[in-house]
Amino acid sequence: GIASGAILAHGSPRNPIDEYILNMSTAQANFDYFAAPLCLVAHSHIPLVFTRTNSETGHVEETIVPQPNQPLTLSGIKAIINPGSVGQPRDGEPRASYMVLDHKSDRIMLKRTAYDIKRTQQAIMAAGLPERLATRLSYGW
Repeated sequence: GIASGAILAHGSPRNPIDEYILNMSTAQANFDYFAAPLCLVAHSHIPLVFTRTNSETGHVEETIVPQPNQPLTLSGIKAIINPGSVGQPRDGEPRASYMVLDHKSDRIMLKRTAYDIKRTQQAIMAAGLPERLATRLSYGW
């Protein structure tokens, strides 16, 4: 199960810094770069799960757009998981996005949490960061 290990990469196992995993073809190219059951990535800030299950006829692969509070069972599969972003969600949903991983039940669950976006935008501007970083929080992009 997933308790046997995971790797972490900002971008991807193949290119830990810069690669975005946004579709199955990119996920397929990355599955052979890690042996653990799970790979956790974050670069796109978009909650997505890519899975690979071995079968007698080859690999069965699936792209899952997780829904809040709906557990996904990962038992017996290899998965690339992006929990989204608490600070800069980029999937059109401004609430903070994260996942809870339960290694005992081999499940993950997406969570969404509202936060004070206006206060965060003010802090971004007060820190002298680019205005676009503050503006996009309202839109989840």
